[in-house]
Amino acid sequence: MFLLVGSVLTIFPISGQDVDPARSARNIRVKKLALNWQDEVVKLTNTDGTKIKGKLVDANFYHFILEKKDGKITEVPIDQITVVTLSPGIMELSLTVATGLLVGGFAMGFVSLTTPEASAAAQGVTALLGALVGSWMGYFTFYQEEVIELE
Repeated sequence: MFLLVGSVLTIFPISGQDVDPARSARNIRVKKLALNWQDEVVKLTNTDGTKIKGKLVDANFYHFILEKKDGKITEVPIDQITVVTLSPGIMELSLTVATGLLVGGFAMGFVSLTTPEASAAAQGVTALLGALVGSWMGYFTFYQEEVIELE
């Protein structure tokens, strides 16, 4: 019985339901994006290449709702957006710093365990270089913009 009803519903769409499956998939993707990235800073790229930046308040099946820096609420039609870019936040920054500290600690530990006669200055320089390399690795691993193409 369930299979019969399900197959009938896929053949004959309910009134008000999107008929285009690509549009439906896009709308579901936008709704999930709005749930996961609500209150985060996003940059929307229009079909003509213009960019709109603001805090994502909500998204429904027809509009992105953004709050600009001046507090104004802006509705942007979903059909005009091709790319959504998510800016890195405090969590990505903390992962970058933690990676730097972790690699710096491992570098200092490696030097102190492998060369017991190493001076404190040499261990400190090694820890600093390790922290710089680790921060560089963390930056290129975690602190990047996320680009989501809607088409």
